[in-house]
Amino acid sequence: MFTKKTPAARISDLNISDDFLSEADLINSETSPTSKDTKPEPSLPISESDTIPPQVRMRKDEVHHPQVIDQDVENFTTRLDTLITQFRNESLKEFLTAKRTILHEQISTIESEKKRCNALLSSKQDEIEHLKENLEKTSKTNLKNESQKEALALTVGMLKLQKSATYILNKAYISWYKYHSKQQHKKQTKNLMKKLHRKAIINYTFIPWKQVWRVFHQNKGQKLFYEKLEAEKSQLSMHYNKEIEILKTRLYDAERRVAVEEEEKTSMQENLKKAFMRGVCAMNFEAMNILNPGSLTETYSYNENSRNEPLRMEPIKSEQASEIVQRTERYEKFDNEKSQIEEISNMIPSESKELRWKAAPVFGKSVTAPEKPETMTFSGIPSIPVTNSQGEGKVIIVNNVKGAEAKITGKVPLKPAIGKKGMK
Repeated sequence: MFTKKTPAARISDLNISDDFLSEADLINSETSPTSKDTKPEPSLPISESDTIPPQVRMRKDEVHHPQVIDQDVENFTTRLDTLITQFRNESLKEFLTAKRTILHEQISTIESEKKRCNALLSSKQDEIEHLKENLEKTSKTNLKNESQKEALALTVGMLKLQKSATYILNKAYISWYKYHSKQQHKKQTKNLMKKLHRKAIINYTFIPWKQVWRVFHQNKGQKLFYEKLEAEKSQLSMHYNKEIEILKTRLYDAERRVAVEEEEKTSMQENLKKAFMRGVCAMNFEAMNILNPGSLTETYSYNENSRNEPLRMEPIKSEQASEIVQRTERYEKFDNEKSQIEEISNMIPSESKELRWKAAPVFGKSVTAPEKPETMTFSGIPSIPVTNSQGEGKVIIVNNVKGAEAKITGKVPLKPAIGKKGMK
């Protein structure tokens, strides 16, 4: 097999001189725009092992002789020489044109800078002349100001003398005024001392009797307050105990009724299951008779059963239809009652400020009747409306019993009702 060489391998096999390659590198470095700043990157050597040439099968007729190969190499070298010379000439032309353009640009920039500098010179000369004129004007104004300052100094001296004279007069008047005010203050203090001495003697004799009377009045008011408070506590405890007993009895009755109804429900479900099974059995016997018309004994027993079973089923169906309707209504009622009873029994008293039970009403507040009418459920258990107002406690109305209702509103501290005279 004959393997083709890659172009890199062929060029490496050529005996090109080092001088030729160095000249080509110099031309490339001169023509490149970034030849001064950047360094040429070293080219990596290409070996024959890096690029594996594809193996091509060739016929016997297509195999080249060594003479033909040498001729191809010579042609390639000549062609390379022509290309290098052309590239060198073109690069030199481009370099010369670029150099000419750069020179023209430099000349134009130098001329523009000259013009700019001349303009700056003229502007600065104008400024110098203007500053000289300003100097002359300021020197004249300074002379005027000095003459004015001398005149002002004379006037200031005269004013200072006048001020010192007025200050002495003012000081004499203030000293006379202070002496006169001190004499008046002494007179007023003497009168006040007399009044306070008289008041102190009166207080020394009257205050002990007043303190004893105040303590007696406070104790009396506290006793009356605690007596009324204990009486109201006892009334409320009796009322709530009665209501709790009534609710417990009602709850017990409701639970008993629910248990009875559940037993009836289970018995009715069993009866329905039995009736359904009988109907299914009858249908199975009819199907078997239609499919297998067998012996007379089977048909006779089947006919007797089929005659007796419809007689049993018809009254069951008519009675059960009415019972089902009635019992479903009862079950709904009892379920509602049971849910209400469970809600009442499972109520957990919370310890928050908004959800707490008031133990006793505040003394001094009027006992009012409930604003909303009581709503009754099916079981006769009264609902518990709860008012939730901001900054107030809960109001719980247990039962509509006259003479025992107490509505508690607001947060009032339990203080004894003492008269205005006793609090002084």
